[in-house]
Amino acid sequence: MKKAASILALLCCAVMVKAQQPAAQATPKPELPPGPLLNHAPDMAQWTITFRGAATVPDDKSAKPGEKPAFDTSDYRINIIKTKPVYHVLMATGNGEKMDKWCIGEVQVTKEPNAAYPILSTSSNKDAYYMDFSRQDFTGFGWISAGNYQGIKKVAGVDCMIFKDKIKSPTPGASDLVDAQAVIDVKSRLPLYLQVGEGLSSYQYGNTPSAVQTPPEDVTALIQQWRKRIQQASMLPPS
Repeated sequence: MKKAASILALLCCAVMVKAQQPAAQATPKPELPPGPLLNHAPDMAQWTITFRGAATVPDDKSAKPGEKPAFDTSDYRINIIKTKPVYHVLMATGNGEKMDKWCIGEVQVTKEPNAAYPILSTSSNKDAYYMDFSRQDFTGFGWISAGNYQGIKKVAGVDCMIFKDKIKSPTPGASDLVDAQAVIDVKSRLPLYLQVGEGLSSYQYGNTPSAVQTPPEDVTALIQQWRKRIQQASMLPPS
């Protein structure tokens, strides 16, 4: 009996000591800076997106501000000049193919390398290269949120907000989840990098355009023809 009582007393003491110890505190979640997560580009702006099929976000020691990644046949670049409401988009692949696109409101005219004539598309009749600038200037960032915010980190000497999550693979037909990381400049709230799976998109910003762009005559003529057809169709009496 004495032995049992001693064991019981020791257990009680252990419980009391454990209860007096402070509980382990969880790592505090980083505080998201006030303001938007991602901005539109200014009304007068230009930027270049370089996509690499196998690359990672550089660390602060290896990266240099404004440094452009190497460009090979598996990569492509998109140069966008925005002078609202006109967007001029030039795409170039690493093997030398180029595509020229003009976007004015919902109407887009695309000149493809092997096409005899420019292709006109609209929000209700999109082609494979349609780019919707009506809601956003930067695609692929719809998954970032306060819930996957990781904190502020220096990238290429710039203070950046870091977002990480697992998202659905952008590869057509794929259903698996892949790692995603977004790097957003804290000051401008413009993207610097977007990593999705093994693919990395980097963003460099050029000089501010000095005037609104004027599309070439063949592009303007095609848009005017389209608008004329739309106007004539709206004047037809209902059947």
